[in-house]
Amino acid sequence: MLQLTSFLFSCARSFSIVLLTATVVVNSARAGDFLISRHENVASIQVCEDILHQAYQALGITPAIVEFPGRRALFAANTGTTDAELCRIDNISRQYPNLIKVGPALVEFSIIALSIAPLPKIKTKADLTGYSLGSQRGMKAAENYFQEHNVLYENNIEQVIKLLDNGLVDYAILPLAAVRKFQQTRVRDDFVIHLPPLFHHKLYHYVHKRHRHLVPALALEISRIKHKQRQQD
Repeated sequence: MLQLTSFLFSCARSFSIVLLTATVVVNSARAGDFLISRHENVASIQVCEDILHQAYQALGITPAIVEFPGRRALFAANTGTTDAELCRIDNISRQYPNLIKVGPALVEFSIIALSIAPLPKIKTKADLTGYSLGSQRGMKAAENYFQEHNVLYENNIEQVIKLLDNGLVDYAILPLAAVRKFQQTRVRDDFVIHLPPLFHHKLYHYVHKRHRHLVPALALEISRIKHKQRQQD
């Protein structure tokens, strides 16, 4: 009886997630019929959205961006509830087999350790052994890189910084670009950014397999846009 109850609860929970995902898609689309999932509360991936708007519009497609918490964005794209995933790390198709990677990479991030207390300088992952860490939920690259560490995850960078401020973690693991953006809006002279970065990772666009025919044209447009960006820099 207990096993049956547990099974029914699991089924009900799965159905609720699917129903919630569909509802969010219907209510959150900003424009257009081609729905692209993205991780909410991650300002640093706005550059991916900017590039993809240009790329899709060049193909005559007006995309709509739909925000989800963490992995729900991937779940929506993989199940076909949305048409694509904005940007994720390489090889995400191993876990989400219905998603097809579009190259080249949209952006490359540097991941750093951040502290506010006078703590030892961090140069490698090994230097973090024995310290408590915080990071943002849904950062798959960081999750993979720190599998053997006990990391406390929060939903956004503001909450991760609060972990530092409240002394709940020693170091925060975050993209350098996100920390710089945070500093633009909030004066913090107590931040210690530990360089060089712990690692670098690239983010790629992914489309659902039913749109595989778009991959060559999208790749060409992304390459063109990034080449233009390099010329302007």
